[in-house]
Amino acid sequence: MTKQINIWSFILSLCFVFLFFLMPGTESIFGLHPLYLLFFITIFTFILSLIGFLGIQNWKGAVRSIISVVLTLGLAAILIFILFVGSL
Repeated sequence: MTKQINIWSFILSLCFVFLFFLMPGTESIFGLHPLYLLFFITIFTFILSLIGFLGIQNWKGAVRSIISVVLTLGLAAILIFILFVGSL
């Protein structure tokens, strides 16, 4: 189960980095700015990637987990800067 969480958190983190570049041109979704929605989903994916550390069985799983954590933390930091400080 945790191995699947590890794989899905990696896939989701790659998708959300891709979505980050597509979101600024879209309008509000469900009354929220798209970057707020992306921020909340990124935090959820970060938690999943931390849970995915339990599913490490070999070096590939470790690299996948580390990449997931770094991508989600980086994206969350950029989104925090954009949403709460200003714009890029």
